[in-house]
Amino acid sequence: MNDIQEQNHSGRDTYFSEGSEFEVSDSIFIGIEYSQFRIKETEQGTYSADVTYSDKINDLSLVLGWAF
Repeated sequence: MNDIQEQNHSGRDTYFSEGSEFEVSDSIFIGIEYSQFRIKETEQGTYSADVTYSDKINDLSLVLGWAF
């Protein structure tokens, strides 16, 4: 008897990001960036119930850069 189940995955994932930079001098810049990743997933197993889950990941980045 084989215990391996066949699964089907379907979902919709969205990612977006926006940011801005400001040049302090000819070689130094600062910036900020915000991004979001949304996951919506449904798993269907042959011998198990359907499972649906979603998650949202937020990220805020502060940037300090040096151009040379």
